[in-house]
Amino acid sequence: TKVVTKNMDEKSESYAKDLSISIIQKTLQDLMPLKVNDIKNEDEFSKSHSIVRLGLTSVMCVPLISGVNVYGAVYVDRRKEKNPFSEADLTFLISFAKQVVKGIQISSEILELEEKLEDKPRIEFEKLKQEFKCDEIIGKSLKLINVLKLAAKVSSSDASILILGENGTGKEILARAIHNNSPRRNKPFIA
Repeated sequence: TKVVTKNMDEKSESYAKDLSISIIQKTLQDLMPLKVNDIKNEDEFSKSHSIVRLGLTSVMCVPLISGVNVYGAVYVDRRKEKNPFSEADLTFLISFAKQVVKGIQISSEILELEEKLEDKPRIEFEKLKQEFKCDEIIGKSLKLINVLKLAAKVSSSDASILILGENGTGKEILARAIHNNSPRRNKPFIA
């Protein structure tokens, strides 16, 4: 929720960021833009507690809709002044709401793509672990996946394999995984 005030000091006027819930509910119920000028003479809203308390004179509210998804609403009001909203104001607010929806859609698509990119190595690693049994090996980096792919290929061959690396990098664990996935798995493994 983003609330902005203009011509009001939100620190000294605590109600500056308060909204008319009845207007927002009506907009979301009808899923249509709503513009009400001279709100005190509107039977449907004139007795609403928030409208009376806030001294609302005009209000506009536009739903944020994309297909079947309703994200919320954009709401603008005028308090204690006779300056009504025009049709141009409503058109602007509708255009603004469309831009907000586009921004939400793009953000959702980016988030979805990021999640897929994050899941891809994990899914690939899980698939590889089904084919190449290596329960002792943990991780999901691309380098590890490439090492395990190579280990899966060589484990079925009769070739001698030399594994090089720093102390503590898991050379013996990798060698054991290659041995356990090879035709020699029933023979002893000597570290």
